[in-house]
Amino acid sequence: IADALGLERFALIGVSGGGPHAVAAAALLKQRVLRMALIAPVGPIAGSAHIRMSHFHHFIFTNLAPSPHAAGAFFFGLRTMIDWTPAVAYHLLMQRVTQTDNELLHRSEVRENLQATIREGLRPGVEGPLQDLRLYCGSWGLPLGEIDAPTLMWQGSADTIIPPDAAYHLAGALPNCRLEVLEGAGHYWIFGGMERVLDAVRASWS
Repeated sequence: IADALGLERFALIGVSGGGPHAVAAAALLKQRVLRMALIAPVGPIAGSAHIRMSHFHHFIFTNLAPSPHAAGAFFFGLRTMIDWTPAVAYHLLMQRVTQTDNELLHRSEVRENLQATIREGLRPGVEGPLQDLRLYCGSWGLPLGEIDAPTLMWQGSADTIIPPDAAYHLAGALPNCRLEVLEGAGHYWIFGGMERVLDAVRASWS
């Protein structure tokens, strides 16, 4: 994509599940990735027994992930629910978020954006999210300690969607990372904070 756009060097922003992909690009394209911003990223989980996880996180990342059949059934059920009863699917999502996230997700433009994103992600089938889950929960095999691109990371302390401890672990593994913990924030604060991220990336470039 960068080649097609004629971008020899560039900054990367990885949000949530996009975080590991941004990190992989920074590891493998060292001379081209000049800056990186990570927002509530999924962090390394495999072999990190010290990472604290909620029961929900344990279910997703340690119980569901190793079973392709169980994970496939989960994502297929989610896809079916989004297709036929999107309001119910969104209501269930709202049951797992913080109060601040709840307020954001009640905004019509946020609801429409998130529903469209999830629907499009699952439209071709469930293999995409299955592959993501396998990659997240396996060994990344990336030389994290060699990534020297200046990195900014924001992580909500009350995130219920990804384990905050895994994100903190990732921040510690990146040698040039500045972590900002948003106390009490959940996972979806970025819907109201993208300008803050872009401003910080611009400022770090000057």
